[in-house]
Amino acid sequence: MPDSAELRKAVNDAIELAISESGYPEAGLPNTPLRLTVVSALAEGADRVVAKEVLERKGSNLVCVLPVAQENLQVYRDDFPSADSQQEFDQLLADAWQQLYLPPEIKVPRDATQEQRADGYLWAGKEVVRNSDVLIAIWDGQPSRGVGGTADLIRWMRQRDAGRSEPSPTSPQGPARRALSSALLGPPAADEAVLAAPGPLRIIVSPKPVHDPTVDEGPLWDAAAAAVRERLRGDLKGLDEFNRKGVKDWERSAEQTMNDLAPARYRQYPRLDGILKQITPHLNRADQAAIIAQRGFVSWAYILFGCTALATVIAALQAVVFPGLWELTIVELALIIASVAIVRFESVWKNNNKHWFVYRFLAERLRTTFYLLAVGGSPETDFDVGGTSEEPARNDWVQRAFMAVLAEGALKQEEPPEGPETLSSLIREYWMGGQIKYFERTSKKLMRRHHAVRKLVSCVLGATIVAAVLHSLRIWPFHSGDTQALIMCAIGLPAVVAALSNVRSLREYARHSFRYARMAAVLHRYLEKFDDEPDIKDLRQLAVEVSALLTAETNGWLLEVSAQSLEDHT
Repeated sequence: MPDSAELRKAVNDAIELAISESGYPEAGLPNTPLRLTVVSALAEGADRVVAKEVLERKGSNLVCVLPVAQENLQVYRDDFPSADSQQEFDQLLADAWQQLYLPPEIKVPRDATQEQRADGYLWAGKEVVRNSDVLIAIWDGQPSRGVGGTADLIRWMRQRDAGRSEPSPTSPQGPARRALSSALLGPPAADEAVLAAPGPLRIIVSPKPVHDPTVDEGPLWDAAAAAVRERLRGDLKGLDEFNRKGVKDWERSAEQTMNDLAPARYRQYPRLDGILKQITPHLNRADQAAIIAQRGFVSWAYILFGCTALATVIAALQAVVFPGLWELTIVELALIIASVAIVRFESVWKNNNKHWFVYRFLAERLRTTFYLLAVGGSPETDFDVGGTSEEPARNDWVQRAFMAVLAEGALKQEEPPEGPETLSSLIREYWMGGQIKYFERTSKKLMRRHHAVRKLVSCVLGATIVAAVLHSLRIWPFHSGDTQALIMCAIGLPAVVAALSNVRSLREYARHSFRYARMAAVLHRYLEKFDDEPDIKDLRQLAVEVSALLTAETNGWLLEVSAQSLEDHT
């Protein structure tokens, strides 16, 4: 195939068509610049033409899908006839973010012929499809020269589309949902149920003669395209909303985040320093955004409870003390309207509660990822943040954001060069030790608040009972100021109790306190399992187990918190 300027222009037109089909706005998103990842087998011809054109774009990444086992890489390299071709392959492979090799369950011997490697080529083609949102095929319309070629894959996808009825646009098994997840954990065996999900979008460029790119008009194309577009647009919306969050005093908070992860003495190690600089900005943004959203939700909740309680007190004041002052009813009405507006504002426009738990989830994933990468571990990338019944894929952007952070380059180092003593002290003191201190400190703080609210409720209830008893004894004349004060207490104080009860119900201080105390105790037991200087394999296993534990705890907490919303039980 001629690598001509005309063909390269057609490929770039196909890339632009892919971007426009994805839903990324023409004007761009200033807070979320476009980044592309090309998934390619790096064979001569179409694979490399598309890969090189994508990599010309700023911030782009490459994932290689190679049709041989890692130990047989030289065999695949020898397929390329010229030294220049082999050198180009070596350079692209070296620059790739990740390489995916043929899984062990697909047996292809080292000395296999081209025909015997057909299973490998077919796997690689389907793996490219599985990991892609958009497929750009340079195809002359002719049959494949071997199994797993362009014609075979397009025919397979068209047949797959023809046999699928009404694909769900929110299918959790789509390529966008799983995009690049295998790049860290190794590719699973080809699963026809997964591959049969909607998409990818298909764009075809004819090389002889070169034609403008066209979308593939196979059966159910519109349904598959709509599924991918909806998924990508939803991700872009969530990402841009997150990236718009401003962080005051960024340098101070980023430095604090870096010190919390690993103090300055660990930054003398280039690899650890690189991972730290890779993770810190994104962790700091997620952490600060979660704090802002939490404070916003709690503040609006307290204002709501205060408005409803005050409306009741003012109503009693107008009825008992100032019966002729009708203007007080206007204040009461304004407070009730404000209460309704606050609930509407928070649940529809602000969504602080939903942002709080999603940003916190991302922050904790990134925190755990730093320590896993530090000991040479691989973070889990296939996770579900959950959505709503109306928008099941609402939070899928978190996975894209997480993968984008991982794609920045610190993953190529497989075996940590730092000694076990260094990594052990980092894990024990600043991850597990830091988490234990956080859980213990927060547990005590929550319990103090629980006791404070409970005492306030008891005091106010006690004052209400005293007022009711004094009123029933008729010590003062009915129309006296003292009697009116008692009536006001009997009506107004229960409203205050209701507001305090709302606070206690919303925050669940005691329940979360016990949960945090339990987590601290569990982490203490993990620390006791290991010697002071375990070898790197033990340390990595510890990190993986603690990561799974903290992720499960975060998920459980999110399920509880995400179900809460602004409600008034007065």
